[in-house]
Amino acid sequence: MVEVRFFGATQACGSPRTVDPGESPTLLEITAAAGLLLGRSCGARGICRSCSVTVRRGLELLTPIAALEAKQRLPANQRLACQAAVHPAASGVVELAHPAWGR
Repeated sequence: MVEVRFFGATQACGSPRTVDPGESPTLLEITAAAGLLLGRSCGARGICRSCSVTVRRGLELLTPIAALEAKQRLPANQRLACQAAVHPAASGVVELAHPAWGR
């Protein structure tokens, strides 16, 4: 199992979510289930960057960056929530941050 924790600009926010990695949920699905909103102006197709989140911990527990996401040239600790998913074999803690959360 993977526990996903959420952080705003200065503090923890939302309730941590326990995720079954076998289902490979995207970070966008996980954050939505936690009631935390992210942009998705492209319809979650990975082209607008509005769902970009900072991965503070557990980057290695996520699926590898695919070609579509690589085109966005994000910093190494950021992922597109609509494209990144929890790796099916993952176990541990993932911490995600977004400046709009917790306001």
